[in-house]
Amino acid sequence: GDLKFIVPDTLTVASNGTLVSETAVPPPAVAKKQFRWVTNYQTSPYLFFFSATVYDRFEDTWNYTPLPPYDQTPIAMPLQFFVYPASNTAAFRNNWLRTKLMLTTFSDKFGPYGFCNEKYGIYQFVFGGGMEHQTFTGQGGGDPSEQFLTAHELGHQWWGDSVTCANWQD
Repeated sequence: GDLKFIVPDTLTVASNGTLVSETAVPPPAVAKKQFRWVTNYQTSPYLFFFSATVYDRFEDTWNYTPLPPYDQTPIAMPLQFFVYPASNTAAFRNNWLRTKLMLTTFSDKFGPYGFCNEKYGIYQFVFGGGMEHQTFTGQGGGDPSEQFLTAHELGHQWWGDSVTCANWQD
């Protein structure tokens, strides 16, 4: 999917896949920018999303070598986090960065993360709970100590996103 969003230039857009461009929209648009996200993975319609708000962003890299019987070619995959400025503390960041250990644990148990050619990320939203979307998870509540929520939503990348229903009747 090729996903394009035009928003006021004060906002940031999180979405599925890889962010391939973030550009100012030329006149006559006033103070707007376009975000273009692209995913090359087949995606069930209910797993597409976008979130547009004021975010701080931080990134890291997950490095992993798959276990046999999988190809042992090392993986270096981007991790992207979109957090509200008020939540952007060292403790919050460090808790979300525990995702690296979770990715390794789940990949060792269930096989390599299925979307390594794009990314995994978490974006913050205002209501409690979480929702996985292919390559990105939304999490709310603002309590970074709730690692069970991070692990639960990440688990859906295998069970719900890589392995999913063929149609709504399923």
